[in-house]
Amino acid sequence: MAEIIAETLIGLFLIYMGYRVGWKGEIATIHRYHYANLSEENKVKFCKGCGIGEIIVGIGCATMPYINLISQSELGYWIGLIAIGVGFLKIVVTIIKYNGRLF
Repeated sequence: MAEIIAETLIGLFLIYMGYRVGWKGEIATIHRYHYANLSEENKVKFCKGCGIGEIIVGIGCATMPYINLISQSELGYWIGLIAIGVGFLKIVVTIIKYNGRLF
């Protein structure tokens, strides 16, 4: 039961943070290094891309335990890991696209 609560809360927190970054444009929640060299017109696109990636990660994390409960197997972990991987990939691609490099 604690696993379900923890994964759900972490997922909901990540979805909320993705919303703040992607739609509210709160760029300060992203590490300063990643947006230091961005032009003003790219900051909105950068935030949107990172926010979408973070929301995908949050959805993957939050849905894992419920898919496991419904399927009575570990299918939720596989689906969740795929979603988390896709979300992280979206974030990395966005950072490289607008910042020129990851580090």
